[in-house]
Amino acid sequence: MKAKYSAYSATKEMNGSSSSISAAGFQKHLYLLLSVVFLGGLALVSLVFHKLHPAAFFIYLVMSLVTIVVYIMDKRKAVKSQWRIPEATLHICELLCGWPGAMLAQVIIRHKNAKLPFQLIFWLMIFINTGAFAFIIFNSPK
Repeated sequence: MKAKYSAYSATKEMNGSSSSISAAGFQKHLYLLLSVVFLGGLALVSLVFHKLHPAAFFIYLVMSLVTIVVYIMDKRKAVKSQWRIPEATLHICELLCGWPGAMLAQVIIRHKNAKLPFQLIFWLMIFINTGAFAFIIFNSPK
């Protein structure tokens, strides 16, 4: 089976059809853009324009750093074939404001970025977190 896959991959590369490579490149750029724009925008809104409490930025920043560390630990355990950090732990970190860090970690260390079931839950955590964040912002007393 492996030989057929290699021959298929080589044929795709010779023909110039590398849709999986361009999809991975798109994902990488999207994740970098979203995480940097979100954290940068949050920094501007809270630290420069003072429209949000600075704690909002620092919570996302600290949780993103924590999430990056957790992803790195899981990647190291995977490489060493050791007992892994449960995916639920990664998703909890994402939900608790660490999703920008998770995006960066997926790009930088190439971990958990191709597994579709994981990615579906990952995006669900992002939508829940950003939805809750938006609800808090738009329903807070002025």
